[in-house]
Amino acid sequence: MILDECQVEVTETLRSPEKNLSNFDLKVENGKLRADNMELQYRVDKLNKKLEENNDSEDSDDEIFDMDVEIDEKDEKDDKDTRVNNILKNGFV
Repeated sequence: MILDECQVEVTETLRSPEKNLSNFDLKVENGKLRADNMELQYRVDKLNKKLEENNDSEDSDDEIFDMDVEIDEKDEKDDKDTRVNNILKNGFV
């Protein structure tokens, strides 16, 4: 069975010097890491949630950046319109 990079990272993180958690059975079901032990499953779920949050935050960062670019372009257009109106009102200097 081949595990993807995220699942290998989770497996390595779950190994603990205080408790020999690597003795518990880990398996992949529907693309997700599952454990036979409740304590270990709690840790797996916590890490899966953290990975999902990181993926979600990366997506939202891209959207925010795109919005900033649009706002900057609009501000530049407004500044140009204001300068043109001032020149027309006050005459060319």
